Amino acid sequence: MATITIAQTTRRMDEVSALGVLENVSANARRGPSFEPGSLEVVRLVREISRSDISAPSVTLVFTARPASKRSVVDHVHFNFLEPGKSIPASTLDTETASIHLYYPIEELEPVLRALRSRRDRFCYFWQAADRSRMRAWLFTPH
Repeated sequence: MATITIAQTTRRMDEVSALGVLENVSANARRGPSFEPGSLEVVRLVREISRSDISAPSVTLVFTARPASKRSVVDHVHFNFLEPGKSIPASTLDTETASIHLYYPIEELEPVLRALRSRRDRFCYFWQAADRSRMRAWLFTPH
């Protein structure tokens, strides 16, 4: 689990625990400015509604979610943990089902489960470039 420190100009520094920052850049991504417009989904995880067998080689957890920003529409987040040796696909935003699908290697299951079981607020961010060439997704719990 990584700790990200966010500096604010007039207030004290806030810390958040971030888990599994997932990033994907397509092979044909063009080089450009460091800031690219796109879409951002921010959701608060509410409760677990489905879980596959934890002892299986691949595990899926599904959580209901509540939008945490005015533009967010996602109401479910799927955490997919894939067996060793499998290629990890890029995380996706499915606008038809209002779901985020996150993919992790199975080795990340325990740290993610610890964060999901915590009594803290749990948030999921998903950013995608306007041309869909880049994406970044992460789960975090504020301290």
